[in-house]
Amino acid sequence: MRTSTIAHTVLAMLLLAMPLKGTAQQPSLPEQELRLRTLLDSMAHHPSYSGRDSLNATFLRLFEQAIRQPSAFEHPFDSLTHMGRLRSDDGRVRLFTWNIPQADGSQRFFGFVLHRPSKRGPHTTTALHDRADSIARELQTKAQLTASSWFGALYYQIVTVPHKSRPHYLLLGYRPSGLFVARKVVDPLTFSASGAPVFGLPVFEVDGKQQLQRIVFEFSARASMLLRYEPKQHLLVFDHLSPSAPRLAGNPQFYGPDFSYDGFRLDKATWRYVRDLDMRNPASPHRGARPSSDPPFVYERNYKR
Repeated sequence: MRTSTIAHTVLAMLLLAMPLKGTAQQPSLPEQELRLRTLLDSMAHHPSYSGRDSLNATFLRLFEQAIRQPSAFEHPFDSLTHMGRLRSDDGRVRLFTWNIPQADGSQRFFGFVLHRPSKRGPHTTTALHDRADSIARELQTKAQLTASSWFGALYYQIVTVPHKSRPHYLLLGYRPSGLFVARKVVDPLTFSASGAPVFGLPVFEVDGKQQLQRIVFEFSARASMLLRYEPKQHLLVFDHLSPSAPRLAGNPQFYGPDFSYDGFRLDKATWRYVRDLDMRNPASPHRGARPSSDPPFVYERNYKR
């Protein structure tokens, strides 16, 4: 075992055993964050998969205790650099996501949603349970999902989309799915009348026909795919994906960017698919050079109403 790994593990054990200042029931958030940071660092450096899983179980328990505290919504948790930390522009939603690699090359995904309906009110805390691998491929873009059936991902951008009837939060995430295939996802987040998080919303329109609940891209794990939101143009921009050879069409492990770009443009409450964007001026109308090409995301070909 490497010296740095031993040091991280020993420090994690010492911190977990140390008494905290103040009451044993309610340690301060800075004290809790110190323990959490040490656990994350130890997970990142631990040489065994079982060791990471064990540390993660402890981290899950302690982290949930921390973020359920009334002051946790405003606490930055800036030192937890081995996880994704997002806050919505309207100050009502916070998201924490992270992953643990497994021995077979797969990943386990974990997360929490913090929701504060009122800026001065209390927040709710909901644990997310990844079930993406158990969702049939034809349902990935059609099903609304709950916290217990989450399409797990590492979220790196959140877009607040205000609307009178039903505002939503657009979550952009990355999901490494194994040794050969990776995914990126665009998942709308809303909240039910009871305040529970709901993932998926039929706001993505493809060719004036299909209304998708979420957008899922599949591509080679060796490729790097662009997916980002351009706020000035109210536009989601992404690489168009193509197989490395025509005979490999339909096999996502051979798909990668082909140096052209597509997008979804926000029109009121609907995101409308546009092909072949001119990235020198994304606000201009799309050129339409590929009017019949397949979209680079999971969708139903030859769709009929």
